[in-house]
This record gives sequence, structure tokens and C-alpha cells, in this order.
Amino acid sequence: MIISIITVCLNEAKSISAALESVKKQSYSDIEHIIVDGGSTDGTWKIAEEYAKLATYPVKVIRQQSDSGIYGALNEGISYANGDVIATLHANDMYETGDELKQVAKAFMISDADLVYGDVRYFHPSNHSITVRKYSAKRFCSKSLLDFFAPPHPATFIKRNIFLRHGLYATDYLIAADFELMVRLILVNRVKTLYVERCVVAMSMGGLSTSLRHILFTNIKEKRRALRQNNQKCRWISILKRYLYTFKH
Repeated sequence: MIISIITVCLNEAKSISAALESVKKQSYSDIEHIIVDGGSTDGTWKIAEEYAKLATYPVKVIRQQSDSGIYGALNEGISYANGDVIATLHANDMYETGDELKQVAKAFMISDADLVYGDVRYFHPSNHSITVRKYSAKRFCSKSLLDFFAPPHPATFIKRNIFLRHGLYATDYLIAADFELMVRLILVNRVKTLYVERCVVAMSMGGLSTSLRHILFTNIKEKRRALRQNNQKCRWISILKRYLYTFKH
């Protein structure tokens, strides 16, 4: 089973090396890494190309051809993928240990799951070892999506044939196309899911989706639209619960 890792980057020279190193140290070797650069001018491209030369597994470094943002870049990465499973690793995130992909591959091989997901840890941008908070997807079920909760995107692994069957990321969302994809796959098309109880990815705080303005406004607005576009009922009580959760954490 080949796992294709998609990393989208734009001027991430200060952080991308840690992400790439976390892929290099994985004990599971049946992987390929596709890096989609949005036109970096700070040396990110050079770091990625040097990494590709030294890697013991296939690495493709490509320039983003579209101007459809991060989700368009992810779609381009998927179009280059040859793997059985698609993974997303942002340029300022990293796999928590060297055993994550091995455990995910095992989960797919011993089950009939189409989608496997785990937990994430959020760290302070200036120090990987400082944990800001943890997010566990242990209690997630399909109905959680109606309350605006989804498995953490970087800790979610999806079979490539599921993308081919049900479509890629919608590019008209700023930060919630991954949520829309989960609604489309899990609520509408009822793909088979499996949770692995482990922290899979360490995520950096300070990204677009973790900014206060987007958490309070864009996030809810886009998730409401995602539910409506997929003919799912959006309840006001769910919006309130989401805001209460946000303020608590």
C-alpha cells in the first residue's frame, strides 16, 4: 500500500524542513511525497528540491498551476499521486513520531475502511515542544458534522479511489473545504471510517484556520454553507455549541 503525502507550501523556508524531516524518519517506506509550491520567493523551492535529491522514496516538487488557493494546490497534488491512500501534511506541521504512517497503513490493511483518522497536537510556532492544546477525534461520529466538528484534516487519510469516485476539494472555500469534503464523504456518501487512537500530527498554531477572525466568523459561515450545499440541516443550537467550544478552548 503506497501512501501519497501532499504538502502545499508558499514561503515556508523557516518551517518546511521540520515537516520534511518528519516524513524522512517514518519507519513505513512505501510512500511518495508530492510538494506543491505556490510560487515561493524565500528559498522554499530550493529546500524542497534538495530534499527530493536525497530522499530514498519518490518525491515530486511541482509549481502550482492554478490560482485557486490551498485547496486548488491540494487538488493538483492529488492529480500527480500514484498512491493508494492520500495524506495531507502542511508545510508548518509534522508527524508526531516515526511510526505514524506504519500504524495508519496497518489500520487500512486490517479493515475495509475508506478513511482513517487520528488525533492532533497544536504546538507554539516558536517551539515544537510547547503544546498549546490537543484535539482528540475519539468521540467523533457522522452526526458530529452537523455540530460543525470533523476529524482533524492533517490526521485524516483517504483512499485515492474515494476522491476519484466522489470528487476533490471544493476550491470556492477559504478554510473549510476539508470540512465540506468530510460532509460529502461521510454524511452523504457514507464512506467507511476508522479511528486510530494516537496523536498523528503536530500542528503549528498561527495558520490561516487558527486566526481568531476566521475561527469566529469564516469558519462557521463556511461550514454552514457546506452543510446546506450537501442538503444537510444546519441547526442554530449547533452554532451555539460550536461557539461555546471555541471560547472554552
